[in-house]
This record gives sequence, C-alpha cells and structure tokens, in this order.
Amino acid sequence: MKTIDLIFKEKPEYIQPEDYLRAAGESLFLMLVIGAITSVIFVPEVFKSNPILERMGYNNFCVGFDMAPATYFAFPFGILYVYFSIQFSIYDRLRTVIVEDRLAQWKKNFSIITNNIYIVSIIGLPLLLLVNPMVSIWAHSLLFLQIVVVRAFVVLANYLEYPKPSSKYTIYVYTYTLFSLIGFSFAIANYIHFDNAVANGASIVDPLIPVSLAMSVDYFWFFLMFLQSIIAEPGEKIHVKYNKLKLA
Repeated sequence: MKTIDLIFKEKPEYIQPEDYLRAAGESLFLMLVIGAITSVIFVPEVFKSNPILERMGYNNFCVGFDMAPATYFAFPFGILYVYFSIQFSIYDRLRTVIVEDRLAQWKKNFSIITNNIYIVSIIGLPLLLLVNPMVSIWAHSLLFLQIVVVRAFVVLANYLEYPKPSSKYTIYVYTYTLFSLIGFSFAIANYIHFDNAVANGASIVDPLIPVSLAMSVDYFWFFLMFLQSIIAEPGEKIHVKYNKLKLA
C-alpha cells in the first residue's frame, strides 16, 4: 500500500506526486469501509432513517461514517486523507514550477491555483466528521461536495500537465470531472427541492432527481475515484538531494 510506504520512507530520493494522490484514495477507502462496518455493528438503524436518505432517496457511502461510534474509527483515516492530499498539492505545485518551461502560462496558473484551493478545501474534511447530518445536513453535505468539485479540477489540472497523456487516461479524466459536477448538481437540486417542499407543508417528499439516476451517478463517481489509483499515469518525478547544513 502506498499509504504505508509513504509514511515510513525516511529519505526518498525521488518524489512522485501522484503517489500521494493514490495514498489519499487508499485512506478514504479505509475510512469508508471501517466506518460502514462499525455502523452496521453498532448503529444499523442509521441506514434506515437519516437526512441524506430523506433528500436523495438512497444511502450514499458517506452514511456509513456519519454517526458515532463510526466517526471515531473513521476519523484517523480522514486525517491521513487530508495529509496525503495536502502533500500531493504541495509536490504537484512544486513540479509545476520545475517544468514551467514546457507549460503554457494558463496551464501553469491553473495548476497552481487549483492546488492552492485544494489545500484550503481539504482542511474542511475533519469538520465533515464533527458536523454530522443530524446537526446540519447542509453544512455536512457542503463540506463534502465542495471537496468533490475542487478535487475534480485538481485532477484535471494535473492531467493537463502531462506531456503525452494516453487516450484512456484522457477519457477517464473528463468522465471523472463530468460526473463530479453532475453529482454536485443533483445533490444541491434535491436538497433545495426537499427544503421547499417541507416549507410548503409536505410531510413526505419524493426526490426531484430520479433515485436510480442520482444513485447511479453517485456510486459511479466513487468507483471512478478509486479507479484513479489504478489508471492514473504518473508524471515526472522530483529528484531530491539532501545536504547537511551547519547551524549558524
């Protein structure tokens, strides 16, 4: 696992930014799986009734870690996800500056800006676990949805830096970006529709977006994100040299 490799490697001679993106994906996978298993054991009722199910008509993968004690077990892996994501952005931004001679100015700017925004965006992930849907469904969901959108543009910016990306990876990146934006739009539309219906006195609200369509987009997005660990093509490595400096 890249997660273990990157944590315990003391003096890497070469740094591959994409390795940190893969490690972040592994951390998120563990976060989802461990959270879901914990919820099934201790709070199985959360899958039968929760604010996300009310608005979307189905349970997405995040429901598994929304309630205690699942949040307690998921939290460490969420921190790892934040750490590896920030490391990726830092190293990808550094590589962008190193190879700027072969990049169009707009690609350089796009990469640096998206990486900087992603660092700020990903810091909100721990709040996602602290503010559960019962406290504030909008705050909880927006903390996650903004990461979905920003991460999509980070992946796109990373792809645009590649000298000669394959057609397979090109299809993947644009599909992932498209489904990220569609998933975000579906969730916002359903949430607004639900709030308006309840405000007008409705006690039972059918989702605005057909459940089968929204669920397919949602689940396929998670599949695409995990697929990146397999299909992503590595860019240039950063060669690191270490020198011991004397204290002044």
